[in-house]
Amino acid sequence: MSERKAILKVGYTQFVTDVSVALVLEEHLSKLTQITTHYIDPDDHPDVEPSGLVLCATETPVSIDVELVSKREKFVDDPQWYSAFLAQSKENEA
Repeated sequence: MSERKAILKVGYTQFVTDVSVALVLEEHLSKLTQITTHYIDPDDHPDVEPSGLVLCATETPVSIDVELVSKREKFVDDPQWYSAFLAQSKENEA
């Protein structure tokens, strides 16, 4: 029997994996620094260092959470599944 699945939520992105993997990833990701990028044009701001593409730490950390996949939810490991389902539904209507 396979291990129960969990949803790892990192900001607005969600991943499905085994519970143990999700917990390990949550622990490691929570120790990382979330960043934003800014472009400092050296022509417009010659006195600012560093210039170019600058990576800056954010003041608010990323939201990381692990939730068990409910027993009433099903996971389909095929990104084209829903499109195929809609196409099949349209064919059945005709």
